[in-house]
Amino acid sequence: MSLKTGADNPLSRLESLFEEYLVTKAPYSIPESGRDGIVKFMPWIVLIAAIVYAQLALGPLGLNIFLPYVLGTRGISGLIAAILHGIAAVMLALSVKGLFAQSQEAWRKVFYAELIILVAGLFESTVVFVFVSCLITFYILFQIKRAYK
Repeated sequence: MSLKTGADNPLSRLESLFEEYLVTKAPYSIPESGRDGIVKFMPWIVLIAAIVYAQLALGPLGLNIFLPYVLGTRGISGLIAAILHGIAAVMLALSVKGLFAQSQEAWRKVFYAELIILVAGLFESTVVFVFVSCLITFYILFQIKRAYK
């Protein structure tokens, strides 16, 4: 899965914008030792996140073992969020191997999955929580980006 990364790509422009505000203009940077630790454990963190988001995707089907609920309680917005969580879970799972190799493409898959999770949050009743957690995740992702080649 490879997306065009030229300057005309809206995702590349968004990535540049995040880079500017979350790295260049950020009032605080994660210390080098902290970044190294995050990069070391990132594949495992992403693997756990993939499992959690897969469970969120299975919720409307009644197959969620962590947070059981049925489609009738969430309606169509819950179904859309579940589909988006499923897509994010697959993207996160596909990025794990590349994260061990510190691949830039794997880092991008995590970034795109987090964007999908943000959109899924718009369909849930936890919009503020999802927005704040995505902002923190984006900050960490962009702080460690230079470790991925």
